[in-house]
Amino acid sequence: MMTEAAFNEPSAIAVEPNGNLIVADSGNHAIRRITPIGQVQTIVGNGTPGDAEGTTNTSGLNGTARLNYPSGVASSGTYIYIADSNNNKIRRVYMLGDQVITYAGSGTAAWTDGVGTAASFKFPTGLALAPGALFVADTQNHRIRRIETATSSATVSTLAGNSTPGSADGLGSAASFRFPRGLAVSDSGYLYVADSMNHKIRTSTIEGQVTTTAGSGYSGWQDGPGQENSFSSPKGLATGSQGKVYVADTWSDRIRLMLTR
Repeated sequence: MMTEAAFNEPSAIAVEPNGNLIVADSGNHAIRRITPIGQVQTIVGNGTPGDAEGTTNTSGLNGTARLNYPSGVASSGTYIYIADSNNNKIRRVYMLGDQVITYAGSGTAAWTDGVGTAASFKFPTGLALAPGALFVADTQNHRIRRIETATSSATVSTLAGNSTPGSADGLGSAASFRFPRGLAVSDSGYLYVADSMNHKIRTSTIEGQVTTTAGSGYSGWQDGPGQENSFSSPKGLATGSQGKVYVADTWSDRIRLMLTR
């Protein structure tokens, strides 16, 4: 079963509480599930790009929901959140009801804070869940956005960043990013950002205070402490125990380990 299934540009993975993997199968415009024994099931999508709310694939590929190049996923167990990148939307899959809705995003490639579909994104990618919030790497807006999940309103705000790409540390809009991609939340509550085209790993508090944790800012590969190391377009992040942060250092063709405490 592990080698009989096929993918097309898988770009993000989330782990469900029961141990299943959720995969953003970007080139197939689908969300897939992999069980611990390697059984692959398509949850949303049928290989054709589209933009539609609707049902999941509860049997075969007959669901009505459609995505266009999804490239970020996060799972709470009850819900799967999807960065539907080419549709400029955040989708939510309610697994108990087999329904896919537009959780946030108007579909227009723009930047607007607001509630639900009154907000706008521009090619959102990385997602990370924290208590009461879903964080979004709004990649082509060079911002990190926050969606409130504790209420039904899905209020979207900008945590940090501004429309001008840059590499400034600071609070909120005083900070700047250049095509941020992967996100991960540590057990201590910090949000880590793979700031891909700045070749850095940035850290934000829940208040939006951004600092540079690692990376010289020059594209390359070099181990070392603090900002004496180098990355080359890092795009994926995952956090582990005891302050470990794993980095998919994309153009360096390496998986890197950061020790943050």
